[in-house]
Parts: sequence; structure tokens; C-alpha cells
Amino acid sequence: LVGLHAYDADDLTKELYSSTMNASRDAVGSTVKYTAPMVANGKVYAGRGSLLAVYGLLSAGAIGLPAANAANGDVGSLAPGGLATIYGSGLAAGTGTSASFPLPMSLAGASVTVGGFPAPMLYASPGQVNFQIPFEVAPGNTSFSVFVNGAVVASGSLNVVAVSPGVFMLPGGQAAVVNQNGSVNSPGSPASAGSIVSAYVTGLGAVSPQIASGAPAPTGPISYTNAAVTVTVGTAAAHLQFAGLAPTFAGLYQVNFVVPSLPPGQYAVQISSAGSVSNVATIAVQ
Repeated sequence: LVGLHAYDADDLTKELYSSTMNASRDAVGSTVKYTAPMVANGKVYAGRGSLLAVYGLLSAGAIGLPAANAANGDVGSLAPGGLATIYGSGLAAGTGTSASFPLPMSLAGASVTVGGFPAPMLYASPGQVNFQIPFEVAPGNTSFSVFVNGAVVASGSLNVVAVSPGVFMLPGGQAAVVNQNGSVNSPGSPASAGSIVSAYVTGLGAVSPQIASGAPAPTGPISYTNAAVTVTVGTAAAHLQFAGLAPTFAGLYQVNFVVPSLPPGQYAVQISSAGSVSNVATIAVQ
């Protein structure tokens, strides 16, 4: 028996659960020859070589937490390599922030797995954990688990897609954009039409050359996104200069574009890739 699998009864192409999604917790392991799993009392019983494994729902306090895009809070889907956040309670034994690269796989006693892969950690506290979706996680429905000192304290499911762009925002819905002169874009520090600005996003998926999960993006060679990226400012298409990993950061992407010729004002900016559109943020133009 390789693993325990559950499928949607209305569509057997949709796998709802697999014991390999979180192998450290759910792996069936070696089993007794000619012994089939048995369903009873809402649980699945699988005989192993030296014990009986029992599969069922986790306690109500531990399941159903959403994992959200760290930039825009979207819980619909996440992309490999992107940054994610989970909110809850009892998610860590203390508070910790990553201080070096590669990112650690544990902070303040907390660790996260996504699809069975350990996730690089950026921040952990009892109420929040921030982490990178490992590049190794394949697109599709999968699960995640949060551990504290090796014990599962929370878990949930998420949909992994090739790209799921999210624009980081400053207070007031302003896009996290740096102007060509190095200032942070704001109504008091707008970008000039025709200048090149840098927007900071996450969720743009695979890059080339590929780097390891948790590793900082190098300053050279620069990693470019595999999927094409487009930018709109207001209703105008912006000329793309670069889309890829932001050098010296992990899980953070940088999109450089030319500000279209527009009258002075505040404009909506959105980033699209492979049919997926980011949240709406604003950019100031002069």
C-alpha cells in the first residue's frame, strides 16, 4: 500500500486528500500483506507492520485555517516560490524573525509543510506565521500543516497554481513602488511619466535560472519569470522592463516598468500573468 487517497465522488479526477501530502504526519508506511484498509465510525483504519493507523478529521480547532497570499490576502490560490501568511492562535512557541539566508525551516519552535515539503520561514508568532511556498510544490490541490515543537497545531488545504500575482501595498492602498530616483511612490512623491519604477509583488511563480527555496535571489545572473508579465496603469498598458526575483530577497518579485504618459493623478495599477490578475493598488503620477 503506497498511500491512502480520497477522491471527489462526483469527479474522480479530483483528489481531495492523500496521505503523501503531509508524509511526516500521515504516511502509511510498511503494511501487513493482503490487509486492506477498513472504513468504520467515520474513520479509516490501516494496519501497519507494528501498529494500527487511524485516519480521520483533525480536531475542530486545528483544521480549516486558510493560507493567504502575503501581499494581498487572497486565499483562493498560491504560487510556488511566493510568500504566504497564516493567522490563528498557538502557531508558535514565541516570536521570531529570520535574520539570515537561506531562510530557516523553523522559527520560535514553529515550522510549516506544504504538500509535504518544508517551507522556508520568514516570521513566526503565536498569532501569525509568514513563509515561502516551496518551489518544489506542484500545482494542484494540496495541504499544509503548522507544527510547534514537532506537534501539529493547525492544518488546511490550498490550491497551488503556476502564478498568482499579489501587489504589496502601503497604507491607504498605495502600491509598494519605488520611483526611478529611489523614493517611495506616494501622492507627495509621484513618479514622472516616462520614468522607470519598480513594483514589489509576490506569486509570479517559476523563474530562470531557478534558485533554491529560501535562498536569496542573486544580483547576477538575475532570475526572470518564466511566465509573461503585463502591467496596466489606469487603462494604459505600461512598457515592461523587467519581471523576476528581487535581488537579495527570498520570495519577493520585482516588476520594473515605464510609467505611461498620463495626466497627473492617482491611478490603479495591476499586474497580470498567465491569465491571473493581481489586486488593485494605486500609483501616483505627475
